[in-house]
Amino acid sequence: MPFGPGRECVHLLAEHIRRVGIDIHTLESRKIRSRKTKTVNPERTVSLLVERFVPAGESVPFEFHWTGGGPAYRTDVPRGLLPAAVQSKINKRYIKPASAKFWLLAYSVDTLFGEGDPDIAESQRLLETSRHPFDEVWFLYAYAERDLGALVHVWPRNPSEEAIMLSMGS
Repeated sequence: MPFGPGRECVHLLAEHIRRVGIDIHTLESRKIRSRKTKTVNPERTVSLLVERFVPAGESVPFEFHWTGGGPAYRTDVPRGLLPAAVQSKINKRYIKPASAKFWLLAYSVDTLFGEGDPDIAESQRLLETSRHPFDEVWFLYAYAERDLGALVHVWPRNPSEEAIMLSMGS
């Protein structure tokens, strides 16, 4: 009997997790490895972070931790969260420091926005049509209990070389 869309998606994710499980046998203890896969119908990118807690060769029980966040099921529908945060910062009428760059960092621990998300596009429109002191605007989705996160450059649309280096992790 063929799978329905939901079951097919779960089946693909389970297979991906199994492959990552096999792949991490060489991972050092307390190190993290990340992998991405795509689901179909609807197509979504799924990221997986794996951290090894015990030395190689020891038997490891499987544990799965969900951080409680992730992308909305309909990424084509604006949620208005980021534009509301950006607008509230524009409304504060901050004064730009004379001798330093002034960046705005918006963040979330439960809502992930991607580069093509309508909330990013609306935030860019707000920043392009409003007076504000920000040299650059970024969005960070913080991973629970990690010093990691997904970083999205929101504005200006053409990032500086410094911004490109930051988003690459240098």
